[in-house]
Amino acid sequence: MKNINQFIKNKLSIILGISLLLFVSILIFMYLQSITAFENLLKGRIDEVASSFCDDITDNFPILEQESIVISRGRVLKDLYSIRPESISEEKLYDVKNFVDWFIKNSDLKYSLIGYVSDNGKILYDSDRKTENILAPTYSEKLEIAQSFSKDTKDLGLKIKTLTNGEVLIFFNRAIRMRDIKGSVFGAIPLSQLAEVELNEHTDLFIANRDTKNLLYSSNSDYSRDSLKKKSIQANYMFVERDIDNPRWTISVTINTAPYLEEPKKAGIITLVVSIFFVFICSGIIMSLLNSTKKHNEQMEAELKTAHDMQMNLMPDKSPNLNQLNISGLCRPATEVGGDFFQYYPKDDGRFAFVIADVTGHGMKAAIPTVLFSGILDNQMEIGVETDKLFDKLNKSLCRKLKDRTFVCCAFGEIDTENMSLRFTNGGCPYPYHYKNSTQTTEEIILDALPLGVRDRTEYSFLDCKLEQGDKMVFCSDGIIESQNEKEEVLGFDKTRHIVNRLATSNVSAPDIVSGIMQEVDIFRGSAEQDDDQTVVVIEVL
Repeated sequence: MKNINQFIKNKLSIILGISLLLFVSILIFMYLQSITAFENLLKGRIDEVASSFCDDITDNFPILEQESIVISRGRVLKDLYSIRPESISEEKLYDVKNFVDWFIKNSDLKYSLIGYVSDNGKILYDSDRKTENILAPTYSEKLEIAQSFSKDTKDLGLKIKTLTNGEVLIFFNRAIRMRDIKGSVFGAIPLSQLAEVELNEHTDLFIANRDTKNLLYSSNSDYSRDSLKKKSIQANYMFVERDIDNPRWTISVTINTAPYLEEPKKAGIITLVVSIFFVFICSGIIMSLLNSTKKHNEQMEAELKTAHDMQMNLMPDKSPNLNQLNISGLCRPATEVGGDFFQYYPKDDGRFAFVIADVTGHGMKAAIPTVLFSGILDNQMEIGVETDKLFDKLNKSLCRKLKDRTFVCCAFGEIDTENMSLRFTNGGCPYPYHYKNSTQTTEEIILDALPLGVRDRTEYSFLDCKLEQGDKMVFCSDGIIESQNEKEEVLGFDKTRHIVNRLATSNVSAPDIVSGIMQEVDIFRGSAEQDDDQTVVVIEVL
């Protein structure tokens, strides 16, 4: 976890930059998605128009084919075509009129015009003629178009025209389907009778012959089908095509997307730019705060490094040089500074004193009382306070100086190097381990008392212990005993004692025992963080 936090801390600017880039990319993506959704909506609209138009044509055109066959046959047509056009009587024309009126009345489609033309192109009858003057030919725009289009063809011929009044008509013609009669029937029907289509000012419809590619109809006289198809390649136009088999037409629908998309695009771009600008402003503020925090953290780290070095200077940086003893110690704070402490005090009379202490708490909260305790202890050792009275004086001083709930666990020992005897007292520290070389066993030296600074009238007793060649004394702070792994299991006194005994029986030196204990603690802890200061002091009798 520390490594991950350190990585994030070191790469924070890069992470922020990547996050900023990702956020801007998301904004752009969302803008493009919204525009694409608009475009898909418009594409779906013209696709729906084209599909609906094709479906209507497919359904209604067979009706036109069948009804055109009906009006190309009829008994009255024999009389109409058997007489020379200039000799046709009103009676014969009335018969034709009645036939045509009957047909128009009963047909499924609503016809605007029906007429008959001879093989030389002369109009014999048209439905626009007045009843009172049926012999007089009529003249109209649609009649002229129908006459010019009339051909003697067996199949149904089609032509689409827009009249000057805006009406769109489908003109058709078919050969008279009766023996020995040459001529054709023609007619006109509104395009809406075959297919309903709703076009607005931005949508256009085109109908072309599938085989010849000729344009049959255009709802926009300003553009040809091909020109709008080319425009569809541009950003502002969309184009869809559908083919019909009967009749063989190609239906094309185009839409000018500019009126629909210009405003959303403009608003979207403005929103996007404002959002990106806002993001960059916020990022700049964050970067400024991060830089300020980084400088502050660097200053704090420098101060903590100085405090760490100062605290480490309170403890010995090398082992004392004694003929009959090999002594080694190590303090490993959980943070830059901590509450553990140890020190050696060689005396002129050949005795050697040592102390290991643990102030409650961690970090700076424990470091300051540790410095205070170190100063008081150094002062007492310099003035030569008797060993039996040392803890009483330290306890009273700390009770006056320390705040409530702050105290010092302390173990103190003094070795007479002439007779190898240890005088020992303990105020709240874990029991030390005594490895006896003679039996190759490790025992705890049990001696209890309250920590220093808890109660000013606490009495501290001393215990005398004889040391022999090969014996080892191991003092640990509670950070060793209470070390936890990922499962929150505690190392404990028994496992610690077994570790000490295994290392001591392997005939390794005091420094090797210290490093061995620390290594075993690290293996047990695994990936769990060190949550307390850890101190080990080992005394080996040579």
